[in-house]
Amino acid sequence: MTPCSELYGGPSPFSEFESRSLSQFILNLTRVPAERLESCFSLHSMTGNQELLFPYGYKIDRVPDYEALNSLARDMTREMAKVAGRQYKYGGVAETLYQSSGLQCDWIYSVAGVNRTFVVEVADNFRIAPAGLISKAFGELWAALDVLLKA
Repeated sequence: MTPCSELYGGPSPFSEFESRSLSQFILNLTRVPAERLESCFSLHSMTGNQELLFPYGYKIDRVPDYEALNSLARDMTREMAKVAGRQYKYGGVAETLYQSSGLQCDWIYSVAGVNRTFVVEVADNFRIAPAGLISKAFGELWAALDVLLKA
């Protein structure tokens, strides 16, 4: 893949300053019990769909706690729909969307050990989202976070 592609992952894992810094920050949070990272959301607007996804993306296999994550995602999407009426699909990345390697959620789940890790595809395929979409998405995400924090 050409380095000019939006999907180019770099020459090696964490080859770029930003991804290397973020990975170190996340690992540091997982090592301090008082500051333990319990969940992680990665926000996207690339697919043109509303989706709440969790690992795995790099393989079709289901994560060991698939049923718990799927149940939590179902509850979160149910509350998200109450905000603006938009229905979010949910499930593992590879089974719901497509198989993809190098995903942040897979690394955070598998390496950093943060089980409640989600990718949220908030909506249409925008480079710059319109203000109306941002406010809808914020309300939906707040509803999802409320469910997650109470779980």
